[in-house]
Amino acid sequence: DIRARYNKETYTKESYADLAVYYPIHKAILEMVVDHLPNPIEAQKYRIDKIWDGNINSELGKTLVNCDPNGPLIVCLSKVQVDKHGLVSTGRIFSGSCKNKDEIFLLNENHYDRIQRIAIFMGQRREQVERIPVGNIVAIEGLKKIKSGETIIDSNHIDDMVPFESVKYVTTPVITVSIEPEYLRDLDKMKVLIENMLIEDPNLKFEINEETGEFLLSGVGPLHLEVTAHELGKRGVNVSTSEPRAVFKESCRYNSSSIEVVSSDGKNKLKLNVERLDNKTVRFFQNIDYKTIKPFNKLKEVLKENTGLNDEEVENFWICDEDQNITIYNASNELDDLYKDAIIEI
Repeated sequence: DIRARYNKETYTKESYADLAVYYPIHKAILEMVVDHLPNPIEAQKYRIDKIWDGNINSELGKTLVNCDPNGPLIVCLSKVQVDKHGLVSTGRIFSGSCKNKDEIFLLNENHYDRIQRIAIFMGQRREQVERIPVGNIVAIEGLKKIKSGETIIDSNHIDDMVPFESVKYVTTPVITVSIEPEYLRDLDKMKVLIENMLIEDPNLKFEINEETGEFLLSGVGPLHLEVTAHELGKRGVNVSTSEPRAVFKESCRYNSSSIEVVSSDGKNKLKLNVERLDNKTVRFFQNIDYKTIKPFNKLKEVLKENTGLNDEEVENFWICDEDQNITIYNASNELDDLYKDAIIEI
């Protein structure tokens, strides 16, 4: 009967309005969720060990396992959206209670912040409240440096906390289009809208070509970019795009000889060697966000165990970018932050 109803050639509101009465699927799904999905108190006892790399037997570990309402606030954020109030971060409370005006610490961003407002979801709408206890899904407003996969903790328990596993995506931006607004006056507005969409959708990438001045938007496919352009139009800026083109990146097949560059005054010298990474190391940095592994001594242990880097390379590990390019600093003298930033940018 359901198939016959949906296989009609034309649809009107009246033709399927009675389906909810005769086939209350929404009630069956809700009952299934209530009857079969474990409550947070039961679920966290066996899930924490799989999604959190910290010490289960520590004070914080026991707090997470027991879903303790009196413990320090710990939230794992899984989604960030932009609305008229700014950034709205959605996540699960694993410990403690979330309250308005709480001072918190963002572990991945290494940044203190303050919660302005919180809300609980009632269907598709959000209800503003003063306090939300452990086990619930919370919507947090007012956080600035926030991304999907962030771990929030009470500002008084920073040293003992290890971040939750970061959100990883199986796709990367491989298709690029040139994008521009229909009217030049909307250029700045378009940039702001795209920056907001980059926060919501980590699979997007936006850059300005310094040689041509083009605005380049990259995504996982033509349909992804088409939907993004349509969304920009819905938010107030109509844009035109070029034909999509594939993103190609170069790599080396063999190790290079030493390349040396000397500054014009002869006071600074930079020597560079380029080597190809082994597959084990590449897979590690593709699948793991190394920035979430703290402190650095623990990161060194993880690198020794899970990558092909030797002891000297692990000891002098500096940074890995989004394309799995690793920088190893082998010089004996410590560099100023200004020089570090310049080398990384180059």
